[in-house]
Amino acid sequence: MRGENPQHSNEDITFIWDFAGQQLYYITHRIFLTSEAVYLILFSLKEGMHNKGKRRFSKMAKYVMTYDMTNIQIIKYWMRLIYTYAIPVKAQQQLQAKKPQIAVVGTHSDCLEGTKEDKKKQIEEQYGILFQEIRGTPYESHVVRKMYAISNKYASQCKMLKTLKQDVGGFLKEMPKTIPLKWLKFQQILQENGRTSLHMTYAKVCKVATECGISVENLIHTLNYLHDLGIILYFENNRLLKHAVITNPRKLIFILKKIITEVEPDVKAFKSGYLWDSP
Repeated sequence: MRGENPQHSNEDITFIWDFAGQQLYYITHRIFLTSEAVYLILFSLKEGMHNKGKRRFSKMAKYVMTYDMTNIQIIKYWMRLIYTYAIPVKAQQQLQAKKPQIAVVGTHSDCLEGTKEDKKKQIEEQYGILFQEIRGTPYESHVVRKMYAISNKYASQCKMLKTLKQDVGGFLKEMPKTIPLKWLKFQQILQENGRTSLHMTYAKVCKVATECGISVENLIHTLNYLHDLGIILYFENNRLLKHAVITNPRKLIFILKKIITEVEPDVKAFKSGYLWDSP
């Protein structure tokens, strides 16, 4: 996400959101998807597209657990999710719409076996399966048709990583919008509130907007703009959430982590029967 730094008007800042990949967190992802973003979907080139996705608890984990979906199904799930919740309905009706952009990044290219040509062939086969699978889908036009094969071990020397950074930078530069100065003042007040509070009531936000010279009729456009940047969260079409504006999205993430937390199971406790003890 791209936004302007109020203290340095000639500089740009980029907000990076790292979504939890575990299926347990899937229900929360839609809250943070916006159209004003570039999405990177990562997968391991070491694993086949039609193999069950693998999940490692940590580098020290002695075992590996798998997802219920294959790697290609997981990638397509993310694409459908982005298309459904991050792309406005009007844009969905325009089949040639390409915003937001989705780049699929293959990691661990340095772990592939064989010669340089063998590795290139394996990468092309993986992406070939992917591009064939999404052919004819409504989200196909949003997917960047490049094979971003990244080396994790030699990241500083990876030319494709530099290409990816340049491409993402180019996508972001195409997104800026000209906004009224009063929107910036309004944004600063909401962000200041977010330092001490999770949210503001919609009624209070309306009052702040009026003081900033923003009419109630135009307020929704301002809120949608800030929502797309990830600065606030507001859901006008949700019956329960439309009465509040989340001014601190990060704090909301921490709350969700408290409610939904995936931890490494204690195998020893399970074997000893402790996990079956009643409270």
